[in-house]
Amino acid sequence: MSNLLNADQIKEAIERDDCPWSTVESSLKALYRSGPKAQADSLSDLAATALEAAGNLDGWLGVMEVRASASTDPGSAWTARVLKVLGSEWEQKALVEQAGFDSGISAGEALRRLRLLRGLKEGSVCFDKTWGTGVIGKTDFFYKRVEIDFRKKRGHQLALSYAAEKLLLLDENHILYWRHQKPTELVDLVKAKPGEAFKLALRSFGALSAVQLQEKMVPDVLDEKQWKSLWDGARKELKADKTVQIPSNKKEPIRLIDEARAHDVSNDLNGLAAERNLETLALRFEELAEEIGQGGLTDQQRGILQDRLAFVVKGAWPRQLTLLIRTKMAAVSLGVDDEGKPELAAIEKFLDEDIFMETLRKLPVKHSARFLRYLSAHNKEKIDGMLVVLLKKMDIGSMAEVINYLFEHGQERQVAEIFRSAVDTREPGIEILSWLSRNMEKVAAWNLGPMNQMLHFMVDEIEKDYNGDQLKAQNQLKERFNKSEWMKSAMGQLDEAQREVITMRVKHSTGWSMLDRQSQLATMVKLFPELEALMASSSKQEQSAPKGPLTSVRTYEERKEQLQRIVNVEIPRVAKEIQLAREYGDLRENFEYKAAKDAQALLFRRRDEIAAMLTKVTPTDFKDLPTDKAGPATSVTVTYGDGKVETFHLLGEWDTDPTLSIISSNSRMAQVLSGHVAGDSIMVPTENGEATCTVTAISALPDKIRLWIERKL
Repeated sequence: MSNLLNADQIKEAIERDDCPWSTVESSLKALYRSGPKAQADSLSDLAATALEAAGNLDGWLGVMEVRASASTDPGSAWTARVLKVLGSEWEQKALVEQAGFDSGISAGEALRRLRLLRGLKEGSVCFDKTWGTGVIGKTDFFYKRVEIDFRKKRGHQLALSYAAEKLLLLDENHILYWRHQKPTELVDLVKAKPGEAFKLALRSFGALSAVQLQEKMVPDVLDEKQWKSLWDGARKELKADKTVQIPSNKKEPIRLIDEARAHDVSNDLNGLAAERNLETLALRFEELAEEIGQGGLTDQQRGILQDRLAFVVKGAWPRQLTLLIRTKMAAVSLGVDDEGKPELAAIEKFLDEDIFMETLRKLPVKHSARFLRYLSAHNKEKIDGMLVVLLKKMDIGSMAEVINYLFEHGQERQVAEIFRSAVDTREPGIEILSWLSRNMEKVAAWNLGPMNQMLHFMVDEIEKDYNGDQLKAQNQLKERFNKSEWMKSAMGQLDEAQREVITMRVKHSTGWSMLDRQSQLATMVKLFPELEALMASSSKQEQSAPKGPLTSVRTYEERKEQLQRIVNVEIPRVAKEIQLAREYGDLRENFEYKAAKDAQALLFRRRDEIAAMLTKVTPTDFKDLPTDKAGPATSVTVTYGDGKVETFHLLGEWDTDPTLSIISSNSRMAQVLSGHVAGDSIMVPTENGEATCTVTAISALPDKIRLWIERKL
C-alpha cells in the first residue's frame, strides 16, 4: 500500500503531535503534481507554520523546497523569508549566500542547496562525481569551505558554493554508503541476496541498463568478479520480481516500479490531465520518459498522455517550436506518439526549411542529434536532402551535429562537395573553416586546395568582427592556431616562402591582441627557427611611431615587471591548475576547472590592459626636458594667502608618491599648474575646495626625486 497521503490525510497528519514529516513532504510533492496548486499551497503553508513553531527548521526548508519547486520564483524572492526563519547569525547568512539565492537560480534549487549545506555534519558520508565518496570534516564558515576526506584525496577542501551545487549526501539506503561504511555487509548481501543488492543499486543510481550500472559499480563499489556474481545471481531473482521491469532490449534501462512509485506516477498522470501550461507539460513528458519509458502504461494513462500531447501540438505551434519538438520526442520514448492521428501530427511542419532551421538553431545541442533521428525516422529521404541544401547556412554547433548525422548515413561525399564549392568561390565562411580546423585531414581527403590557401582563408576570418554564434566559431578557430601540434602540422605542409608569407600575415594581422599576436609568432618561430631571421629583419625595417605621454623609467619598469610576472608566473601557474583540474573528470561538473578558467580569463584581461598601456607611454628620466615653466620634470613651489608654502614635483602619467610630494601629470593639481611661471596667481584645488595661491618658484627636479626616478630611493 502506498504511503502517500491525500489532501485530507495531509491536513490530519500536520495536526498530529507525531506528524510523519517526511511522508507529508513526499505527499505534498505528489499533490503539487496531481492536485490544484491552491490546495497544495494552503497545505504547505499549514505545514510550514507548524514546523516553524516546533523549531524544525530543516523540515520547514523541506516543505518550502517542495512549494518553491512548483513555482517559477527566483531564489532572490525567498532570501528575506529564509533568513527570517533561520535567523540572521553570520553563519546562517553565509550558508544562504553560498546556496546562491541571489545568483539567478530558482528558489527551489536554492532551497535544495541550503538544505544540503545544513546537512554537512561532521562524520556524514557524501559523494562527488570528481572525487568519489568521502567523509565530511569541519566546516569553515569564515572562509566558506568544508573539509572532506575523500577516498581519492584526504583533507580536500571544497568551497561551500561548489558543495551546495554538486555534493550528494548519502544515507544507509545508498549503495555507496554501504561500500564506504559497511563493506563487509555489502559483500555478504551480494552473495546471499543478489536481487536485493541489485535493487539497492537501482534505488541508488536510478534506472540504468546493465552495462551502465556496471560502469557505475566497477571498480568503485565492486570488483569485476563481485559484479559478475551479482549480475548472474540477480537475473534469476529479478525476472520473478514484479517490482522490477527488465526490458527486452538490453540497451534499455532496468527500472524499479514499486507500489508507491506506481501510485505516484498514476497521480502525476491524473494531474497531467488538467495541466494547461505548455512548458510544464514538456517537462513532465520528459520526466516521465526518463522514469518509466514505454512500459507500465495503462490504456487510460496512454489516453491522458495523447490528449495532453494533442494540446501541446495545437498550443505550441508556431511560436514555441523547441517546446513542441521536445514533447514529441518524449512522447516517442513513452510510446504514445502517433503521427497517424491528425491531432498529434506535426512532423511535416518541421520538414519546412525555415521551420527546421529555426528549430535546430534554438534547440539545445543535447537534443539536436535526437531531433535529426526523429525526423529521419519519418522521412529520411526528405531530411537527408534538406540537410545537404542547408548545411552552409548553419551555425557551428548545428553544423557539427548535422555533419555527424550525414557521415553516419553515408553522405560524406555530399558534404565534401559542399565544402569544395564554398572554397572554390573563395567564401568558405567562419563555420566551415572552424569545423575544418578541427578536422584538418579533410582538406587533403576532400581535395579542398593547398593548405597555404586554407590558412589565408582562416586568417581572413579571424580578422573579421563577429558576434553571437559566429564569434564562438571564430574563437574556436583561434584556439586551433594556439595549439603547437596543430600549427606544426598545418605549416609543415607549406614551403619556406609560404611559411614566411603567412608569418608576416599574422605579424600584421588585426585579428589578435598585441600579446596574443606576439605569443602566436613566438610559437611559429619556435616550430620553424628559420623564421627568426625574417622577424629580425622586419623589425629593423619598421620605424616605430612616436609615442604619446611620458612616465618615469621607474613606473614604466614596474609595469613591465608586473606584466612579466603575469605572463611568466601567474598565467603558467593557472595553466597548470587547469591541466590538473581536467584530470579530475567531467568539466561540466568540475568546480576547480571553472574557477581556474575564470582566473585565467582575468589574468589574460589584465595582461592585455598592461601591455596596451605600455605601448601608449614613453619612459624617461626627465633630464632633457625644459624647466622654464611648470610641467613634467619641474618642481613648483606655491604660497597661499595664509603664508602656507607647498612644493610639488611634477612627473609623468603613472608617477605619484604623496610622501615625496610627487604628483602625476594627469592629476588635477598638475594640470592647473602646467604652463605657469613664477609670479602667476592661480586657483588650485585643496582638500577644502579651491584656493588662491602664487607660484613663487619653478626649478629642475632635486637629487632626491631623481634618485626616486632611478629606483635608488
